[in-house]
Amino acid sequence: MHGNELRKADHTRAAVARLKLATQVSADPEGRGTALALLARAAGELGIADLFDRAIEKYRCLLDSHGERGMLFNPFSFREIHLRGLVNTGRAATAARIINTGHANASAIAPQWQVIERVTAGQVLLAAGEGQAAQEALRTAVLEGESLRLPHQVQRAVRVAHHGGLDTIAADGHAALQRLRDRLEQPEALSPAGS
Repeated sequence: MHGNELRKADHTRAAVARLKLATQVSADPEGRGTALALLARAAGELGIADLFDRAIEKYRCLLDSHGERGMLFNPFSFREIHLRGLVNTGRAATAARIINTGHANASAIAPQWQVIERVTAGQVLLAAGEGQAAQEALRTAVLEGESLRLPHQVQRAVRVAHHGGLDTIAADGHAALQRLRDRLEQPEALSPAGS
């Protein structure tokens, strides 16, 4: 987790070194899978395609061969990390093909993960030049993100929309964020139900 904290603090090269070590010393499949997930994420963020490819392939093989699961060691996290890494390493068309083939267990994933997936889909589709599909994915993410009170995911959708020149979606996201803030400021939103 130290490597992941280094990544979050924008010390990505140091994170990669720490995470490489973590993949070598992890004693159990979940720990090794988590380290590989974080290494793939960091390598993708740096745009190091060969390291990303090696880490994501080892992650997939470990995931396929072990029944253990964890927060970052599961099929959903694999798909998210894979898609984002492909985009960050200049392979948006490959990522879009994966998005367009659907998600095998989409109905089985929790609603908040569905929002996360829609934001990532919007990012991938924009990078691949599929603007209309990206708009639909991001519009869904904003609506569902507001409904489920997931401001971080609405913020992600706004950033992706803004970066892609989707001003209407970005404006809708800003309005959704304001409504979420307004709800938090209402006294009844803070009191327990029925009191």
